[in-house]
Amino acid sequence: MRLISKIQIVLLFVLIAVIVSGCCMKRDIDAVDAKINRIRADQQQMKDSLERLDSLFYANGEESVKLRAEIRSSLSDILEQFQMLQANMNDLQGKVTYMAERSTGGVAIKPQVIPTDTADTTTAQVIPGINCQELYDESFINIRRGQYEEAIQGFTDYLKYCGQQDMADNARFWVGESYYS
Repeated sequence: MRLISKIQIVLLFVLIAVIVSGCCMKRDIDAVDAKINRIRADQQQMKDSLERLDSLFYANGEESVKLRAEIRSSLSDILEQFQMLQANMNDLQGKVTYMAERSTGGVAIKPQVIPTDTADTTTAQVIPGINCQELYDESFINIRRGQYEEAIQGFTDYLKYCGQQDMADNARFWVGESYYS
């Protein structure tokens, strides 16, 4: 029996050695360490990617805000220009209507007599008939074309020869506008 008990004691020591030393070997520990290192590297890559995406998102957000502000400004400018064009169109439409009404009635002025500078006041210089409406319209067209000098001359002549007409106040206004432009 002693032999069995010696074998049992040896087996007991081997069993204790296996239990105390653990179930895994050095290569198993190395494999687990390698997996942990790969997981950490993947985690770092994801972290870097997220940081890049965050920075791009933030940058795009700022760009988007700037772009929206520029679009609003451009739309505001376009609306302002449209309103100016609408006002000009309404003004021109009023002028065309007025011209159409006036052309059917045909307002022509009688020739005016302008005294000469000589001592003899009995002789007077007669200016041929002028169509005031045509003179006014041509001057107005010159303003629209940006030909301000010609417009000033035309409106000045209109006031000189047709100063008593209905459009005389408007002619004075356009002379001032022409000088201002």
